[in-house]
Amino acid sequence: MAKHLLIFFLFSIGCCQIFAQVIEAQAVTDKVFKYGQIDSTEFATKLIGQDSAASAIKIFDKGDLRFELNSKTGGFRYVFVKHTRIIILNKDAYDLANIEIGLYKGSSNSEEVLMSFNAATYNIENGKISTFKIGKDAKFSDRFDKNTTIRKFTLPNIKEGSIIEYKYEIRSDFIFALRDWSFQSSIPTLISDFKFTIPEYFTYKKHLRGYVPILLVENREKIEDFNARIQGLTGPAETISLTCKSNLQRYISRNVPALKSEAFITTLDDYTSKIEFELSSTQFPNSVYKSYTSTWEQIVKNLDEDENFGGLLKNSNFVRNLSENIIKGETDKLKKLNLIHTFIKKNIKYNGKESIYSSETSIKNIVEQKTGNAADVNLILIKILQEAGLKSYPILLSTRSNGIHPGYPMISKFNYVIAGVTVDSTDYFLDATDINNGPNMFAFNCLNHQGLALDMIGKKADWLSIELKKPSQNYINYRLKLSPENVFTGHVYERKTEFEGFSAREKYKNSASEEDFLSAYKKNRNGLKIDSFRIKNLDSLSFPVIMEYKAIMEDMVEEAGNLVYFTPLLYERTKENPFKLEERNFSVDFGYASEEVYHIIIDIPANFAVEKLPVSQLFKLIDNSAYFSYLAKSDGKSISIVSKIYIGKSNYDPASYFDLKELFKKIVSKQAEQIVLKKI
Repeated sequence: MAKHLLIFFLFSIGCCQIFAQVIEAQAVTDKVFKYGQIDSTEFATKLIGQDSAASAIKIFDKGDLRFELNSKTGGFRYVFVKHTRIIILNKDAYDLANIEIGLYKGSSNSEEVLMSFNAATYNIENGKISTFKIGKDAKFSDRFDKNTTIRKFTLPNIKEGSIIEYKYEIRSDFIFALRDWSFQSSIPTLISDFKFTIPEYFTYKKHLRGYVPILLVENREKIEDFNARIQGLTGPAETISLTCKSNLQRYISRNVPALKSEAFITTLDDYTSKIEFELSSTQFPNSVYKSYTSTWEQIVKNLDEDENFGGLLKNSNFVRNLSENIIKGETDKLKKLNLIHTFIKKNIKYNGKESIYSSETSIKNIVEQKTGNAADVNLILIKILQEAGLKSYPILLSTRSNGIHPGYPMISKFNYVIAGVTVDSTDYFLDATDINNGPNMFAFNCLNHQGLALDMIGKKADWLSIELKKPSQNYINYRLKLSPENVFTGHVYERKTEFEGFSAREKYKNSASEEDFLSAYKKNRNGLKIDSFRIKNLDSLSFPVIMEYKAIMEDMVEEAGNLVYFTPLLYERTKENPFKLEERNFSVDFGYASEEVYHIIIDIPANFAVEKLPVSQLFKLIDNSAYFSYLAKSDGKSISIVSKIYIGKSNYDPASYFDLKELFKKIVSKQAEQIVLKKI
């Protein structure tokens, strides 16, 4: 189990950043930075350009990863050293003085140990540098789960202009996936420097990604001696000595800009310039070559042989009897699918833990416990579907919060598994972790565009598109009447499909009562009173969610003499452009295609005339994959407005960013236009 939890948990330590800008004061070179040796000129570090308003600057961020022999086990482990120095420019960066380090302990003797941690705050006082070391009372430990401890440190005497510095060393037995190194983070970094040395016995896949330049400044072989004194279980201690070639590589990135979050991304970590490692193979002296994840075929073979994955998919009399009890002789394939899917959703509660590995090796134990992680829930679903005679197979995902999978054989980048089912040449995707998940419907976090379908018999794997089958639609119809007292009354009808329907079901069912649901619904709809509310198809997952109610809307109209003004989209307009950057190097990821339609019909009083009506317009991207249409008309007695925003793709490349930004700029402007009525 240790290897599974290792894959599930390896913190990305060393979040660093660097940007192409001009440094006004401290010029950072390749000089050697020593802990505790602060140059007074570092307190004058400033930036000009896009990060001139940064709340803090990383003066440097240096990492070193190397291997050694563990005297307890006799095996290899890696040593990770991180040394960081930051200048705090304003109060928004005070949180950077809180350092957290995750340490993992496996079910055997394998563990991660924090060997040392040194930290200090430096301030200029009376023209001299004052040093404030971290105290014992500023060190804490929290238990994240049964295997993981979070060590926490808070640096003292933080104020605007402080420099903070910390350096720590970790020794880890978990060599399958080494700790990542990030060259970029939420504040700018002047220099990020990462060096690693790997013995010739290990071959690692190195995934280097991001949008800022990362330079390989050193790549050479060196001879290393490894020594450890191992205490025997019964006999005397034994000294182990090895000499081998190792490969040393060093990467540097200078003047890295702060990575700024924006709307419609997966996780910011996807766009961070960083390097990641996963063990591909080993070749020790006098031992055979061992492959771990060199190919997808090898990965599928390893998973099939794993008791916490393939072991759950092996034949079982318990599962066979359970399947028969669920389907009760049903022969229609789609009905069997829905019966089994519903049974798992209702009888095994998802505990919120994402994993591709089961927490148990026995399906019976999980069913009796009535709870489990994502793999527990969905691997059992797959097995029961198979026992019912349906072609079902695992699909591995990397969720949006976990990041986009790089696409090549790298098992540690998956963190979720769902079920694929083929019925009469039609493929269905099932996730039983949420009662509101129907066929081909998942939580938003799972909408990360692709999954890896596993053929456990043929030992093959193929990438599949994991997208909602249709655009998610949110249709709202207002049929209202404006009274002489400037109050709107009438009927509201809402129809929500695909993810919009899923979201509505979640909100309603997670509310303590209908009253609480309506209270949350009205939160940003000032002046709205609701009567005769009805909601339909809450449990009919293949149908749209329908909401209807009678409405009274006050305080929506402004008066000026004999004129009245109101915004016809009432509560539904887009008030802010979500795209704020001048340029964007990463894609715009909506998660799913969508269609937002608002149809408003307003009867106006007999003593009013339409003085001004917004002009009907159409704005669209050049490839027609997204558009905004606005249609306004009046016959003198009533006004009709139809606003439609269509986003035809779930993901747009960076080249489309400016066009999308302009499209939403027009949406915000157009939907804000008012109707003017004149008393006659």
